[in-house]
Amino acid sequence: MSRCEICGSAERREVCHLAALKKGEPRKVINVLCMRCGLIFNDPAPSDEELSKYYQGGFLQDKTAAGYEEIVLSAERKKKNEGRKELRVIGFLEPLLKKDTDILDIGCSTGALLSDLHERYTGKVTGVEPDELYVRVAREFFKLPDIRHEFLDDFCSRDQGTYDLVILRHVLEHLKSPHRRIEQLKNLLTSEGALYLAFPNGARMRASRELAHSLEYGHLFTYTPWSIHHLLNSHGLKIVKWGFDDAMQLQIAATRAEAPFEAVPFNEFLEGSDSEKMFSYIKRHDRRHYMFRALRKIKSLFPLGLGGRRKAS
Repeated sequence: MSRCEICGSAERREVCHLAALKKGEPRKVINVLCMRCGLIFNDPAPSDEELSKYYQGGFLQDKTAAGYEEIVLSAERKKKNEGRKELRVIGFLEPLLKKDTDILDIGCSTGALLSDLHERYTGKVTGVEPDELYVRVAREFFKLPDIRHEFLDDFCSRDQGTYDLVILRHVLEHLKSPHRRIEQLKNLLTSEGALYLAFPNGARMRASRELAHSLEYGHLFTYTPWSIHHLLNSHGLKIVKWGFDDAMQLQIAATRAEAPFEAVPFNEFLEGSDSEKMFSYIKRHDRRHYMFRALRKIKSLFPLGLGGRRKAS
């Protein structure tokens, strides 16, 4: 039985025993809730070998020429969309960035966000991505000059310098050893640099997904505002901006405590602090999901409402 990797508590409760894959049948993975800090985590976690095989095998797409073409076509379509997620991320970060900002994107996927940043800022841009299919798209389609095909530990094992912005967009929940990771990331920041994190919010899971999909395979940890604030604060980092995206996922920007930015008040991160309420919320999630599906079905059958009538033509 593992202790919570954020607060060290051994007090926990099991909340789910399945984790859905992006493709394929769910796998047996036990998720537990820490009753002290509200962190949800795998116990035990998949082995390094299992995770490496999962990520390096093109876990979102088949590692084939057809898979590559499919990703490129999707990237081309998204590039034409002025409301795409990447631009909303840039809008969130803009107040913290300078024109010559040096940027590191860890787990950069296809490089779509890095490409949009590269078009707007003159500093160097670097991407780190373990999936070779995505690396190929970032290099060949987005023409990004510095994309490293490696994991975070490999990247940090060499002297890589520091950056004004370090991005982990839906990556942190996949990484083991949260305290060690946050310290690694802090060491990559300049004195006034910002760390951008986006990740699922364990305190506001999407009703459109079953619990096993919300706690999907590869998500070793599911954070809440309370648990992420505790983790960052313990490493001398302060949250200077935070919010939700359109899918109620958390996004935050954090800097060193001594950086000249005002910290968000502590009382804005209380969500997830009551572990008993968290446990009850999680255990009722599938009920909310099935209700969501039922209401969506009703709306599809009665698009004008139960009492609605079409006007005579």
